[in-house]
Amino acid sequence: MCVRRYLIVFVLLTILLQSLFNLSHCGEVCDPDKELCGEEEETDSWWESPDRRSPAEMIEQEISKCTLLINMGRHLEAIGLLTSLIQVHPGFFQPYVARGSAYALEKYFDEALADMTRAIELNPTYVDSWIRRGQIRAAMGNTEGSIADLKQARIISEVEKSTGNTETMLSLEYGQYEYSKKNFSGAVSIFKNALANSKEDSTLNKMVRYHLAKTYLELGEIYKAKSLLDIVLKLDPNFLPALSEMGQVMKEFNRFKEADRYFISVIDLASERPEDTLINQKQVLLMTHLRIARFRHWAGELALTVESTKAAIDDHTGPALIEMSYYLGGAYHGLGEFHQALSGYERGLSESPTHFIYYLNEVCKQHQIYFDTPLTDYYWDALFSPQFKECYGMRRDTDECLPKSYVPLPLSTVASLNLKNTLTPNQTELLTLAKRLGTKILYNTPGFVTNRKQIISSGLAMLQSAQVMHRIIKGESIRVTGKSSSHNRVPHSFGWRDFFDILVRWRQAVEPLDPVWWIDGLTPESFKKGYGTTTPLIIGDKKNIRYFPYFNSVFNLLKYLVPLQVKLDDEQVYRIITSKTLHEVHVAMGSDVSVLSPCFSSVSPGAVMDGSRISLYYSKEESGYMFEVSTSAVPPRWKLFNLELQSAFQNITYEGPGVVTRGDALSLSLTFAYYWFQFMPLSRGSAAIGVQTINSILLAFGYEYRAAIPKGIQIDWEAMVSSRPEDFMHSLSSWLKPEYLEELGYDLMTDIPNVEDSIASLRDMFSMVNSGMVLN
Repeated sequence: MCVRRYLIVFVLLTILLQSLFNLSHCGEVCDPDKELCGEEEETDSWWESPDRRSPAEMIEQEISKCTLLINMGRHLEAIGLLTSLIQVHPGFFQPYVARGSAYALEKYFDEALADMTRAIELNPTYVDSWIRRGQIRAAMGNTEGSIADLKQARIISEVEKSTGNTETMLSLEYGQYEYSKKNFSGAVSIFKNALANSKEDSTLNKMVRYHLAKTYLELGEIYKAKSLLDIVLKLDPNFLPALSEMGQVMKEFNRFKEADRYFISVIDLASERPEDTLINQKQVLLMTHLRIARFRHWAGELALTVESTKAAIDDHTGPALIEMSYYLGGAYHGLGEFHQALSGYERGLSESPTHFIYYLNEVCKQHQIYFDTPLTDYYWDALFSPQFKECYGMRRDTDECLPKSYVPLPLSTVASLNLKNTLTPNQTELLTLAKRLGTKILYNTPGFVTNRKQIISSGLAMLQSAQVMHRIIKGESIRVTGKSSSHNRVPHSFGWRDFFDILVRWRQAVEPLDPVWWIDGLTPESFKKGYGTTTPLIIGDKKNIRYFPYFNSVFNLLKYLVPLQVKLDDEQVYRIITSKTLHEVHVAMGSDVSVLSPCFSSVSPGAVMDGSRISLYYSKEESGYMFEVSTSAVPPRWKLFNLELQSAFQNITYEGPGVVTRGDALSLSLTFAYYWFQFMPLSRGSAAIGVQTINSILLAFGYEYRAAIPKGIQIDWEAMVSSRPEDFMHSLSSWLKPEYLEELGYDLMTDIPNVEDSIASLRDMFSMVNSGMVLN
């Protein structure tokens, strides 16, 4: 949400909250026995008027009526009444405050600013006028003026020893402002102060707790966020913003049913109840529509994604409409409903013709064109130009990246997938086995969302690659035509890259929204410069929920490597190795720093290759430190890892037809996966494919690890922080031991159907991963 819209919402919130605490009328209601509050003397004799109320009484009562109109959303009507009141009593500041707030809600910011300025001129000690003018100035883009007004409000509040409510509200406003500036740590401190000054069961207390929870969620502190939201929802079980945030928290905990239930409750309550007087209910509803669309899609629940997104897309405009069309089109696309998918994408492109949804539109058409072509007859990466793949991978708008010479693909007449079609008996048998095997890739770590389609596709990918490897291990010589190969496009013996092509093909098919490409198939310029992947652990003051569990490992590796790779004096070395924070390392260095983790070669013992790059730098944009791990796929590095993977592959295939021990099978599979994890040669998806590799090779040798990956373990990160395959194996040895492997109760080639024969086209792949999906 942009700062302007965000702060407008809280102009309304301030009015309504102060109404609840008798603050919205005048803040300091005039005593009829004293002089008038305004600076100008009232000339009319109130006792000679048919209206026997004193001016102060009349103003208080009339503003109460106008406040009610504002709460009902009848802003223009309130403005009209307040204008009449000001004409009769121009010396009172209260009507200007109320009218200025109503103007702000209608986005008449110039008029709102003028009214708040006049209110301050008439009564410069009324705190709320300064707060509201600060909000209005922020909405107009005058950041310095907004800060100055909020500071003045605090000064007045402290001097006059204002009520706890006023101080709490002022802290709430400051906290929201810092949140909008992405100073989340600063916002936390301010919200904590506001919480300390609010009554435990008050409405303000609820609001502060909600905003503190929301900020903790941004910081990656999901346990703290949940604890606060539990309290808020105990105070008010139907508080829509807290319900929506709790859905986000449950998503991070990978609790699909609970997250979905919270999101649905927001949608149901918003449609059943009148406008909430404390929040911008419509804004919360629109935000929740986007959240449930994202969540359901990335959980692989595409039919549910269509259901919720299709019903809500008409309520959105601008960027929100584009995002909704992205998920609606993407859901139809993933279901093989190509005509509907293209209509969904077109909805977004009508809003922004150069948006990167254009690439998805083209990918969808390509999927349809090749839907019934045998998988062995084409290679997916080769169907798109390097420039197209690169632009899509970077998600850049077409006018910034795609050559003007690009010719859009034609529309195909190939029929879309019929979800009601039944699977063949062979496909049904494979599906049952794949659902069980596919769960072996799942990480039990906050931030990861279980995707039902990826479970099925992973199981099938592992089975297919294992069957091929099993044949080679048993002595069969397999040659491929090269038509479906990612590198060697002429007939050749099956090699390490052909093995990974099987896994990559399944990954590309299961998630059309993921731009999964081999990096050496991008533009030569990018390949030479080192196109790669970057994974942040810290972004400013935010933790990356998924990967922060490996912060200490990477931080300790950084402290170990810096003195080895950077020229430092003795004092700097001591300060760095004893540092406990990123800030201490950066101060000791006096600059940003970047080091390369070592990866020892198995092909050339003693030789060290570049592993991952660990970088620490200060970002003005994020107002804090960036701490990240990246890989760079430059040609020289590519050649070295090609040799390592070729060697690891040959060691597997040279074992021969005899029985391979559990220990050898585990060592060979983990070594193969280790160099893949260190290599990271795909634009996306390398980690999941590496985990599939371990299971696939074990299956090929006739073994299976039955248990799930333990909580908190991420196999790719264990590899990236290890310098040798042996170190990687040791890091997993507490749970992945030879004695824990079980022999398969079936023969890969004779007891189960052949995957390549049973799933021969893209249509077959889509049918398998969408089994059980029903579109209403």
